[in-house]
Order: sequence, then C-alpha cells, then structure tokens
Amino acid sequence: MTSQTVNVMASSGSTVAITVPKPTVNTPSKTASSAIESCYSLGTPCAESFSVALTIESHDTVPKNAAISTAGFITSNGSTSAPVLNFKPISPSHKGVWVIRAVVDTASGANPSYLALTITVGCTVSSIANPTSGFNAAYNYNIYEASMPLDMSGLTF
Repeated sequence: MTSQTVNVMASSGSTVAITVPKPTVNTPSKTASSAIESCYSLGTPCAESFSVALTIESHDTVPKNAAISTAGFITSNGSTSAPVLNFKPISPSHKGVWVIRAVVDTASGANPSYLALTITVGCTVSSIANPTSGFNAAYNYNIYEASMPLDMSGLTF
C-alpha cells in the first residue's frame, strides 16, 4: 500500500498526483499448475492485463465504498489499467485519513481486492497576514454608566 501526506492548500495550489499501485504476476506462480504452465509455455504468454476499480474504503465523512468523486477533491485520470489519482484538498472537510480500495477485474477467478492508497490530509498554517486597521477613531465605548470616551487615533497596527 502506498501512503502519502498532503496539506490543505489554497485553491491555486498544485495538484498532487499518485499512481495507484497495481498487482503483478508472480513469476513462480506461472508454473504452479499444468493449466497455468501451458499458458506460458506456448510462446504467447497469457494475458496479464486487468482493470482496476477504485472506491473510498474509509473516511469520517464518506460512506464505505463511495465513489472517488464523492470526496470532492480527488479526481482520476480515467484509466483502469494505469490509474492515477489527483489530490487537491482545499477545504477543512478534506482533512483526515482517506483509504482507497482497489478491486482488480481479472480474466478468471475471483477479483482480488486490496487497500491501494492511504492519503493523510493535514493542515499547516504557513503564514498569518497582519490585520488592517479595523478601528475607527470616532468609535466611543461606554465602559461605565457615565460616558468615558477613548481616543484610539494614536494606535498602530
């Protein structure tokens, strides 16, 4: 399983692209039975292509097995043979740990399912802008019952 940490970013931030890891055929398994062995010994190897379907396995705000698009900040390149997910979290609701499940559609047998990605979306404050003057020197505040004007014209920000 691949793990990646991404921080919530400004809407103008860069997208983080992650290639979904896919299973490969284990070389020793190609000789595990006479049926498999004959497939690989005929000169034209058995087809090893497959397609991958991706869903959200877990997150606090999204139901299990929800579509990737449900997250609101994850997009896919649309490929089922070499999927790449693009992450661009820009909202506080995107924070948390996102676990992505892959289901491989094989030519025969059961379709294996595995946890392909864990994405941790955090939030780091990189800077805080100085506030602009929000005070108006003409404001009066009544601190006691009798009026007591405060002169704030000399305050700097």
